[in-house]
Amino acid sequence: MKRLKDKVAIVTGGAHGIGAAIVQRFCEEGAHVVLVDLNRAGGEDVAARCGATFSSTDVADHVAVGALIAKTVADFGRLDCVVSNACLHQYAHIEQTPPEMWERVLSVNLSASYHLAHHAAPHLRQQPGSSIILKKEKP
Repeated sequence: MKRLKDKVAIVTGGAHGIGAAIVQRFCEEGAHVVLVDLNRAGGEDVAARCGATFSSTDVADHVAVGALIAKTVADFGRLDCVVSNACLHQYAHIEQTPPEMWERVLSVNLSASYHLAHHAAPHLRQQPGSSIILKKEKP
């Protein structure tokens, strides 16, 4: 029995690691998965192997995430789960860290979860048992 049959999920950071494993498992369990990642080659590869849909959306962009949610609901008619897994690792000594790098890390690792939850919540409230999963990989 497929536990996620006909459910619709968005998984950010799905091109590799834990995100790719989540995409694979959700697809195996019958979900329609939108895999989101800026790594186009990796994302398209995982999506093709798992039967997911790939989207190259910058999760740090509030408007782009809103468009992603709207397109997903338009394409599949519903949204049941969002997994905020995208994470950016950039290493430098603090005195060598430019403000742009700092802001990008904060945007991807923190603000992206807000953007996803903000836009998804109205759609998730319509589905009993819907979920927002906030997951970040360790560096």
